[in-house]
Amino acid sequence: MLNRAIILAREGDGTLENQRFEGITLEGGDFSHLELSYVQLSRCRFVDCNFSDALLYEVRMDRCDFANCRFSGAYFKKCSIDGCRGDGAIFTGARLRDSRFTNCSLRYANLAGTNWEDCGLQDCVLREVFWSEAKIRKLELAGCDLRGAEFFRTPLKGVDLSGCEIEGMAVSEGCAELRGAKIGVAQAAYIAAMVGVELV
Repeated sequence: MLNRAIILAREGDGTLENQRFEGITLEGGDFSHLELSYVQLSRCRFVDCNFSDALLYEVRMDRCDFANCRFSGAYFKKCSIDGCRGDGAIFTGARLRDSRFTNCSLRYANLAGTNWEDCGLQDCVLREVFWSEAKIRKLELAGCDLRGAEFFRTPLKGVDLSGCEIEGMAVSEGCAELRGAKIGVAQAAYIAAMVGVELV
């Protein structure tokens, strides 16, 4: 059913819109360069699917599994991703605007070179994500597990990390990425240790 919708979109104007799919497993689906608008996906499983350079506008994903799928260069706008599993997914160069991730697992995801504007991630597992050389504007991180995440050359100015777990988080020598970020008192000792300062 979903695969047929992809075929019809490619035969038409490249748009898949105003449709709902539930409980579907799709292997090797090619969404690249397609526009998905007002699409609802519930309890769907995507295996080795390609969303590269796709436009996702007001897409709703609920309890879906897109682990190890490719979203390189994709553009997310006003999307809602809730209770999904995206471990190992590749988002390199993706742009995300006014979108929300809630209760998702994105362990080991590659977020290098992504662009985040007015987005939020709440209660998400982001352990060991590779989040280097990204641009962040108005990003809310609440209750997220960032242990082992790598933020090389990704300025976190204005980002509130106080409600997140940040142990083992990797930044450049000197911790320039953390300038202007907000941290909690309990995290101060860990940050101090990162820069070689001993609290007494």
